[in-house]
Amino acid sequence: MSKVLASLCNMPQPASSGLILADLGTGECRLLDMGMPEKIKTCTGLALADGRVYAVGVTAAEVHYLAVLAPDTFATLFVCQLTHVRDVHSILVAHDALYVVSTGTDTVLRYDLLPEGLSNPVVAWQASSEGRDTHHVNSIALWNGEVVISAFGPKTGATWSTATGGYIHNLTQNRRVAEGI
Repeated sequence: MSKVLASLCNMPQPASSGLILADLGTGECRLLDMGMPEKIKTCTGLALADGRVYAVGVTAAEVHYLAVLAPDTFATLFVCQLTHVRDVHSILVAHDALYVVSTGTDTVLRYDLLPEGLSNPVVAWQASSEGRDTHHVNSIALWNGEVVISAFGPKTGATWSTATGGYIHNLTQNRRVAEGI
């Protein structure tokens, strides 16, 4: 039996969850309980690591929560608020830490992972010091054991479609891997 877990972003109205579990054998889909303390408008950032599922839910008031679920039952193990972030786009669990792409602040934050929570948020990398979305840092991944991000780069007009200086940056080595993409 194959199942797919999907996150829902930009939901038309706030809901108790932004995760859908689809059973490919039966065609059944169900909304998973994320254990959120309030309704969320979007669910961005989804990761599977260390025997747990990690997902970020965002409320209408822009409060970000991390839900951690058991991968076999999808029972909520814990939920905690993510501080110092704005407009989270992607997450990664690696090296005993949770990395969070805070697109709205041009930063990647690193939180120490605890058995039932997070601690010690630090800026692992930042595209700019402006504290707002100027590079549209978009995704994060582990590549050959190293942490890499992608970003659109600065825009030259009013919309992100004018950004032509996209790049991939290796956070582990603090160097650009690719530019002009």
